[in-house]
Amino acid sequence: MHYSHIFKALALTALLLLVAAPALAGPHDPPPDPVQDVGQSQTTMRTITRTSAVTAAHATLDAILTRHDDLHGFGGDATAEAGTIGASAGNSGMGIGVWASGGWQHMNKYSSQWSRGNMFTATAGMDKRIGDAVIGISAGGEWLRLDMSDSGRFHYDGFSLTPYFSYALLPTLVMDAAMGLGWQNNRQKTTYISGSDGLRHDMEEDYASWRLFTSAGLSKYWAFDNWTLSGRVGGMYLHQNSPSYTLRGSDGFPFSDDSTRISKNLYDLFQLSLGGRVGYRFGNFSPFVGATYIQDVAKSGRQEDFAGADFQAGFNYRVGNFSLGLTGTYGIRYAFNKIGGMLNLRLDF
Repeated sequence: MHYSHIFKALALTALLLLVAAPALAGPHDPPPDPVQDVGQSQTTMRTITRTSAVTAAHATLDAILTRHDDLHGFGGDATAEAGTIGASAGNSGMGIGVWASGGWQHMNKYSSQWSRGNMFTATAGMDKRIGDAVIGISAGGEWLRLDMSDSGRFHYDGFSLTPYFSYALLPTLVMDAAMGLGWQNNRQKTTYISGSDGLRHDMEEDYASWRLFTSAGLSKYWAFDNWTLSGRVGGMYLHQNSPSYTLRGSDGFPFSDDSTRISKNLYDLFQLSLGGRVGYRFGNFSPFVGATYIQDVAKSGRQEDFAGADFQAGFNYRVGNFSLGLTGTYGIRYAFNKIGGMLNLRLDF
């Protein structure tokens, strides 16, 4: 396949994302008046923290699961045949692979306290094949910028480390596991109307938080002529820990700690997922479509975003030991949706 075909596919996918993003981003109501008290800011920050934590964890795990798919035969390997997928894909002679992934997601929460903005992620990893097992580790960065309904803004910069593991129980049946630990530097900016003088005051504060997430799953792969199919059932546990902090007036206005204090936010979530992909090989080029159903089983706080789904479309391309993949995703939950893309590069030795 000529390289011009790859660039055309990349350009077409990017164009589709740009055209679809405004239509899929959800309602665009004008921002309401700024907060009258800290209660609304408490609710908004709880929602933002929890939603962004889950979105970031999924982005990291999606990058790793893409690597597992490539290792075990869903990455566009032209030599993959039914029953031999696991043997024909993955690392080369040394059994070592390196990879990098970059992603973007536009997030839109449109409940009574809405928030919308963009998350960018960058992840790189290295793994080693040992017999039927693969052991690896990834390091990633994440950057979030959100506008909030209280005329405020929230952003953070984060870093995470995620060891991962997969094992081929059969040539086409693979179990996987991962555990990640992340740290975030956060800043909240909002507007507060003082009860004492009735004036608007700009408020802000910086604080640190951390996140733990674990994941495990079982994937099955099939190949029929040029068709490649995969299915995965999995589970994820997430714990997000954000400390209490006090919003402070950037204009020097004196506030009491009680009136502008955001309480500690501890969030625990256990989630199950069931998904599948269908691809077709044109030589080394493999377009695919997929969908994943996501179900929250147990979690802290208000029971919203209980179930949802992610829909994917993209392609993989392999030339020798080099692989390239691009995936576009649209996700929908209760009063929340996201649209984005992820680019993956992989090299085996």
